[in-house]
Amino acid sequence: MKKFLINLLVALALGLCAFNAIQWVREASLRRDIEKLTRQGVEKDQTIQALQNAVKKSEDEIIRMDKRIVELKEIQKTNETENFNLRRSLRKSETENETAKAQIDEYKKAVATQNENILKQNESIKEQNELLKNVAGDRDEFVRKYKELLGQWNDLVAKHNELIKLVEQLRADAAKAPASVTK
Repeated sequence: MKKFLINLLVALALGLCAFNAIQWVREASLRRDIEKLTRQGVEKDQTIQALQNAVKKSEDEIIRMDKRIVELKEIQKTNETENFNLRRSLRKSETENETAKAQIDEYKKAVATQNENILKQNESIKEQNELLKNVAGDRDEFVRKYKELLGQWNDLVAKHNELIKLVEQLRADAAKAPASVTK
């Protein structure tokens, strides 16, 4: 009977050793997985930071372009006012031309000069309108890129959140597993 108990004790000791070895291998695998997930989380955080910096730069550029558009619109309003004033002056000159036929030659020169100025201003306005269209197109492109960047960023955040949930679940499972083994 004594030999049986010794053999039983040796078998139990060997069983416990085997159980400890299996647990050790399992814990080592879980630690590798946790390290891998932690590294991925850090990489994701770095990517998120880089994307946030890019978003900030894009927002700053959009704000700068919006200010430039406002400036160009103010210039356009000034030009329109100036254009209106020049046209009014031209009408006044034409009225004076009709009333003062004795000075026809002088008024013709003034009208020709004013017409040249108006044409130059119209060309300037056309150039500014083209510039305004180009700036608006650039702004639209930046807004599109910004929206794409936000979409990528949201996808990245969702993936990051999923990884965090997975890590928390693995930690919870790891916490439950030793507790259930000891029972």
